[in-house]
Amino acid sequence: MRRTVIISVLVFFFTFTAFAQAVEKTVDHSELRTLKTKVTKAINNRDINTLRSYFTKEFSFTTIDQTVITNEKELQSYYDKMFVGEDAIVESLTIEVAADIETRFTSEKTGYNYGSTIETYKLKSGKSTVVNSRWSACIVKEEGQWKIASAHTGVNFMDNPYLHYKSMSWFDRILVFLNLTESPVK
Repeated sequence: MRRTVIISVLVFFFTFTAFAQAVEKTVDHSELRTLKTKVTKAINNRDINTLRSYFTKEFSFTTIDQTVITNEKELQSYYDKMFVGEDAIVESLTIEVAADIETRFTSEKTGYNYGSTIETYKLKSGKSTVVNSRWSACIVKEEGQWKIASAHTGVNFMDNPYLHYKSMSWFDRILVFLNLTESPVK
């Protein structure tokens, strides 16, 4: 009888602990989906100040053009170069982000994820282009909030609109110029 009670208590304890951990991970996944939505909104609204708040105190972010950013000053400088400065080439950027998997946790406060984006760039020249890219991110729970510790974005350099345009023959470029065919960069 005593053995049965002890076994029952242990089974209950381990079952309850497993259930509590599953509930906690469900909450974490929900918070991470919210983070993804907030980051996407900040990028689409060109809200650099809000975007900054989604990174850990120390972070690394490799952009689509392979610029490595490791602090807020570099993030602001990159933003200004792309959108604000005299030589800025991008008027607006809109992204759609999809995760391939639910975050995989390596500890209670660390995880990673990866997925794809569809990025629509409207250039100051009036042209626009859509770029499909891939991303990966390491997220960390810092001061009770999930934040991005490291993120990397990139494109398939063998299959992108600029490469298609650059590899067009002079004849095809003339057809694009005369609006007789569609340009890969619109």
